Amino acid sequence: MNFPHGEIVSVLTTVTTTDDDGNSTTETAEVSWGPCGIAPRYASESVDPHSPAVVVGKTIYGPATFADGTIPAELNADDQLLIGGDLYAVDGEAGDWQSPFTGWHPGLEVAVKRAGAV
Repeated sequence: MNFPHGEIVSVLTTVTTTDDDGNSTTETAEVSWGPCGIAPRYASESVDPHSPAVVVGKTIYGPATFADGTIPAELNADDQLLIGGDLYAVDGEAGDWQSPFTGWHPGLEVAVKRAGAV
């Protein structure tokens, strides 16, 4: 996917490691992803068809690789995305789009929900 007017998103991944002595160390790595298309994500369980849809998060449409060349298909549920000064948590599994006919791999679709402000 190519969004020439998209937004660069920061992906924050927290890794906890334990050494031989049982001491845990937590590190947060940040990598840039984009430019991405960002759209509101609406609730699907509306009881009243006449009521307006409720925004429950965002959907991020991004390229198949991070800026450093790594593949973001490895986004996990505990990863967070920094978008416009707000923190969002990955909500579910990333959708990896690839054509079964040509192998064209335009990118990923990721649902996120608000996790707070930075």
